[in-house]
Amino acid sequence: MGPRAALAVIPALCVVPAAYAIQRLYEVLFVVQFDPAQAPPSPSIALFWRAGVAAALAFGSLGPLFQLGERSPAAAMRLAEASLIVSAVLLAAQALVAP
Repeated sequence: MGPRAALAVIPALCVVPAAYAIQRLYEVLFVVQFDPAQAPPSPSIALFWRAGVAAALAFGSLGPLFQLGERSPAAAMRLAEASLIVSAVLLAAQALVAP
């Protein structure tokens, strides 16, 4: 794997925790919790659903990110740096609001 491919993989990998944190924050802040007597939610199913959606977003973003790395390595590097920061902020927010 060359350096340009690595520039595509870094932001794609940052998509996973960022997407997971966004889904979890949305779930805690905006979704009305189910009544356990009607339909008990399963934390394991919710975990796998959020992780699956995050992985699908990461795999879907690899192609455009790889093309960006081929066309403009400097822009890909800026995107990689920004995605690391955004991912860290979202994870911190999720840890504080929705542990």
